[in-house]
Amino acid sequence: MSTNVSGLELFVPVKEPPRQQSVDQWAESFKLNTGRIIEKLRAKIPDLKAYLENLANPAGRGWKDVINPAFKSKSGADAASLKDKHQSNLNRTYNKFDTALAHIFETIDEEVGKRFKEIIDNKKDLFAEGMADRTLRFTGDKIRGRGITPLAAMWLSGDITVADLLRPGDKILYGGPVDVSKPGLRPQLRAGLVSRLMQSGMAIVYSEYSPTRIATENTLINSFLSALRDNTVYEEFVEPLTPLKSHCGYYMESGQLFLRIQVVAL
Repeated sequence: MSTNVSGLELFVPVKEPPRQQSVDQWAESFKLNTGRIIEKLRAKIPDLKAYLENLANPAGRGWKDVINPAFKSKSGADAASLKDKHQSNLNRTYNKFDTALAHIFETIDEEVGKRFKEIIDNKKDLFAEGMADRTLRFTGDKIRGRGITPLAAMWLSGDITVADLLRPGDKILYGGPVDVSKPGLRPQLRAGLVSRLMQSGMAIVYSEYSPTRIATENTLINSFLSALRDNTVYEEFVEPLTPLKSHCGYYMESGQLFLRIQVVAL
């Protein structure tokens, strides 16, 4: 008879601002590598031929895919002529690209790439906001503790130390950590689940918590876990949450995003 053996509820913070030290380190890593960045850009796109092959032509092909072949503008231009015009415009922008690159990385007052470094410093707030609103909400950090992605992976790989790492808002519903993986696949399940939860969590945030997107991402998460679970011991992972079936998925409640885990043994 199937039995619920493990249950956990993890909350996802609304925002998790990064430490200023992390933001500063991000900016400094770019500025310290300014010379190397210039070299790589110049090596990748040294001339017009490389510009066309590596930037203009791929961009043109990608743009073509979004134009309806049956489209006609008010002036009567068809899709094919619009695509050709767009590609032609891209092909003629090499000089502008080259001039802009030289301007940004120009040596000023004996400082290489001074304008580039100023741009990086001006982007620190934007970088911090992005981390706060997205990445750190799911990963956590060394100072404030681990986020839901590593905690869930530890829980479902049977790491008993996870109980001491749970945050005040997290809840153990029943049981404890269990290793649901097939024999020999514990590392793959643990690493893969972190990645899957992160990708799905970001997709949900970008969708502004669309119920349809949540259901879609939960299906991906549970399909991954079902494929790697020990099916001789544990019930399959399914979406939506179902009695006597295992489950790992996001859900919204009163404007708060949570991750819920349920493990059912055969």
